[in-house]
Amino acid sequence: MYGDATKSADEERTGERVSGLRGRLLRAAILMVQDEGTAAISVREVARRAGVSSGAPFRHFKDRNALLAAIAEDGLLQLEAETTRAVTATGDDVVEQLKAIGVSFATFAATHPAHFRVMHDPSLGLDTSEQIEAIYARQKLNLREMLLRGQEQGLVRPGDVDMLALLCISIVGGLARLFVEGGPECPIEMPMQNLGAVEQVTRAVIELAGFGLLASEARPRYEALSAEAAAIAAIANEPFVPTQRSRKKKSPATKPAASAAPPLSRAQPGSPRAPRRSRSGPAR
Repeated sequence: MYGDATKSADEERTGERVSGLRGRLLRAAILMVQDEGTAAISVREVARRAGVSSGAPFRHFKDRNALLAAIAEDGLLQLEAETTRAVTATGDDVVEQLKAIGVSFATFAATHPAHFRVMHDPSLGLDTSEQIEAIYARQKLNLREMLLRGQEQGLVRPGDVDMLALLCISIVGGLARLFVEGGPECPIEMPMQNLGAVEQVTRAVIELAGFGLLASEARPRYEALSAEAAAIAAIANEPFVPTQRSRKKKSPATKPAASAAPPLSRAQPGSPRAPRRSRSGPAR
């Protein structure tokens, strides 16, 4: 397991960024999240474990949320620095840069689970912090620009860039959560993997997602379905306006419009044709 290795990584990296009282408080809070979860955090208990007075934390953090926001910001800055180094090391190939970002993200989650939990706990509402919001905005912009550049170079499939970004985030983000939390449905024991295995598994999953699940000869058959999915996604972005039932009774003479959709029982294009029924007998 990551256990002690994860704790030391969290402590060492945090110690590099901050020092003194603030650093001691952050390290104590990170270890509490690691062992007991975010719900266990209180300013008083963090102070006790850091070996300082109960009032000392308020020199740096006005409340519990400010303390947790500092952990999230620290983790986001570390992740940003690591992904930047990884992208720079890959050269100019956009596809390799996307892979490097994915591997860096999953590796960070596996080696810094306490930071990751705080960063991605929606109940904390930390994304309202201006500093954290700015970091997320940079991440979104960088990913979007990278995908656009890949499309211009003919390396990334055409289509809605936001949907492509959502695909990347879903794959890597889901994988990162499995590395941190595991799950009974997972075919391998994700939290038990060593760092080398984390990188190998992440790269393998990204490769599979990039090439797709389908065999090359089967892909043309599903291109139409992909276009349909894109159309549905476009509709999903439109605001939903619920229709209200009219209180007036409909006139019995009212006829359905000529353009009304056919009944569900009628065979649709592309589906097996229903056998014709004779006027005088059963279907042949």
